[in-house]
Amino acid sequence: MRTRALAALAATLLATVTATVSVGCGSEPIPETTAPTVGPSDAASAPDTATGDAAPPPDAATPRDSSAPDAAPPVDAAPPVDAAPPVDAAPPVDAAPPDAGAVTASVKITNLFMNCMPIVPKDPISLSGSIDVTNSTPGTVGPIAGSRGEIRSAAGALLTTFDFTAAVSIGPLTAGQTGTGAFVKRPTSAVPAAQCATLPCNSDVTVSVALTGAGLPATTARSTPVRVNCAF
Repeated sequence: MRTRALAALAATLLATVTATVSVGCGSEPIPETTAPTVGPSDAASAPDTATGDAAPPPDAATPRDSSAPDAAPPVDAAPPVDAAPPVDAAPPVDAAPPDAGAVTASVKITNLFMNCMPIVPKDPISLSGSIDVTNSTPGTVGPIAGSRGEIRSAAGALLTTFDFTAAVSIGPLTAGQTGTGAFVKRPTSAVPAAQCATLPCNSDVTVSVALTGAGLPATTARSTPVRVNCAF
């Protein structure tokens, strides 16, 4: 059978001898496009592509999940921090009570005059006033006495000392009691003399008096600033 097939194939090839259209025109022979005849045995030996099972197509790749990735769960906000409780303000400090053992005293001036008219006297100063004393001790103090005073500048410098015409006597004073004693400067007692040259006219001075008495702590009565009035 193979021999017959080969013979048929040779006959077919021989039949396809090149036909020239026109040798004189230089044309190339055009081969005949008749397909060769394949014998039954060759057809049998050829693989059956018509009925052969087609290879299954490869599985399509599993499509990727196009959905967005799950968002991370929200982070819980930190709980608010409780504000610290307000700090209690320190309680007001009570004012210190007055000293239970104090004796307070002051001077009030009713007259302070200096006569500097010619002829100027040796002691030109005339001065009078009163002394107030308050006993804040739990006991009794006094009698309280004062017999001389001082005149000082507003800055505290000592200018003049003088004596009273009579010693001042106040009290005795019981706890919480206040007493008053008047005084007058004794003429010609000012030291130094010639005050018109040393005591500043029309300026402020203070007058102070040292006090003594039974049960009395060291106490000095002082005035507020007072003006020196002068005559020329």
